Amino acid sequence: MKNQKTGVDAALAANVALLAVGFVLNVFYWRSGFAFPLKCACSAGFATLAVVNAALAFALNRPNRRFYVAAVCGLLCAALGDVLIGFDFIAGAAAFGVGHLALIVAFSTARRFRRLDAVLSVAIFLVAAAFLNFFPGIAFATPALKGVCVGYAAVISTMLGKAVGNLVGSQTVVNGAFASGAFLFFFSDLMLALNAFVGRWAWCDAACLATYFPAVYLLAFSLCLKSRTDATVERRDATVAD
Repeated sequence: MKNQKTGVDAALAANVALLAVGFVLNVFYWRSGFAFPLKCACSAGFATLAVVNAALAFALNRPNRRFYVAAVCGLLCAALGDVLIGFDFIAGAAAFGVGHLALIVAFSTARRFRRLDAVLSVAIFLVAAAFLNFFPGIAFATPALKGVCVGYAAVISTMLGKAVGNLVGSQTVVNGAFASGAFLFFFSDLMLALNAFVGRWAWCDAACLATYFPAVYLLAFSLCLKSRTDATVERRDATVAD
C-alpha cells in the first residue's frame, strides 16, 4: 500500500511537470506563428500524458477500466483531429467528434447518464445551434459543411452537459477538472467557429489556442487525479475494514 501511494504521488508530480512543459510548448507554438511541428509536439504531449496515466491506473489495478480506455480513446482522437483539421476540416471535425463521443462514454462510466445531463446537453446544444444558424455574418461554404458543424455541436454539447451534470451530482475535484476541461474545449471550438465562419476578429484564433491545449491537457491530467482519488478511497476502505 505504501509503495502504491509513493507511485501515485510520483505520478502526480510528473503530471504537473508535463503540464508545465505542455503550456510552454503552447506559448512557443503561438509565438512561432502556429508552426505545424510544434502543434504536433503539443498534441503528442497530452496524448502521451493520457496514455501514461491510464497505464499507471491499470498497473495499480484501479477500478472502472472502461473509464480510462474511453478517456484515452477520446484524447487520442483529439490529437488525430489536430493533425487532420489542417488538411481537411471535415475529416478533422469527424476525428474530434468521435473523441467527444468517447469522452461522453468515459464520463458516463464515471457516473451514469441522468435526466439532468440530458437537460443540460439539450440546453447547451440549443444555444450552439442558434449561434450556427443566426449569428450575424456567419457563413458556410456548403450546406454539407453547415450540417457537419451542427452535428458536431450536438456531440460536444452533450460532452459538456454530461461533464457539468457529473459535477452538479458530485462536487469532487475530479469532476471539477472534467467539467473545466470540457468547458474550455467547448469555448475553444466556439472561437474556432467564429474565426473560420465569421472571420471578423483576429483575436478569435488566439482565444481558440489559449483554451484548447489547456483543455485537453487538463482532461489528460484528470486521469491522474481520478487514479489518486481512487487510491484514497481504497486506503480509507482498508482502514475501516481493519
